[in-house]
Amino acid sequence: MKFKMRNLLISSLILSGNLFASSVLGFGADADYYAVKAEGNFEYQGNVIQFDGGRTSSYQVGLYFEHPVPLMPNFRVDLTPETSFSGTGSGSVRFKQMDITPYYELVDIIVDLDVGVTLKFLDGSLINTANTQFNEIIPMGYVAFKTGIPLTDLLLDGQWKYIWYA
Repeated sequence: MKFKMRNLLISSLILSGNLFASSVLGFGADADYYAVKAEGNFEYQGNVIQFDGGRTSSYQVGLYFEHPVPLMPNFRVDLTPETSFSGTGSGSVRFKQMDITPYYELVDIIVDLDVGVTLKFLDGSLINTANTQFNEIIPMGYVAFKTGIPLTDLLLDGQWKYIWYA
């Protein structure tokens, strides 16, 4: 009985590990354009800047690496250059960010589905009556989806990085 349980446990670990591994070795790069809107308050160490819905846009570049090793996560890095938001009055926020994302590929047949955790490294400054530098690490959930559009060579894909604060 002990021998059978051990074999069953080892087999289930191997099979479950294959569910989280990429089917091939792969790497790549991508570039994205984004436009965001700032609303509400930004507060850091007692300094508050209010935003009234102003928009800004920029680009982001990403690199990823996928491998077939079970239980070891795939890896993605996204870099965003300096972004700035002007608040009401004379205040503004400027920051650069780097996202590091270990993730698992849950499905890789017809549809790709990736799930992981993103660590967002922010390096920035508040410009107002008291100029303040800040460096923060923000943990976020990560989900990515990709599928081909039938009868075309087009792909539909998207990524979501999400955090919720009460």
